[in-house]
Amino acid sequence: MQEINVGKDALKVQFNEVTTLKNQYEDDFFTAMEKLEGAKSNALLNEFIRVSQKQIDLKAEYNSLAKAVGMFEIATANMEARIKDIEYNKSALIKGVKVVDIKGSDLDLIIHEGEI
Repeated sequence: MQEINVGKDALKVQFNEVTTLKNQYEDDFFTAMEKLEGAKSNALLNEFIRVSQKQIDLKAEYNSLAKAVGMFEIATANMEARIKDIEYNKSALIKGVKVVDIKGSDLDLIIHEGEI
């Protein structure tokens, strides 16, 4: 999980750098247009498009990693609860013992986690 978060952080840094570069190309493009510098404007526009695509790619990769982290966190929480359940009930599980909690019965066959 830590490796994924490191990757997310690196993508965020790259995204910010590319965004700054994209904004600079955009500004330079319009400046060149105002000065009627056709060839330079065209080159700057092409760079703006290339960097914009890179920005989109980085954002998509970041969002997919963020989604994966969320899924791992949910899975980890569920697995931790299951592991704890198995640890507390290992002996009964090995013996195949099953307990049914009957509403209204006062036998207290099931011990709740807070009562341990």
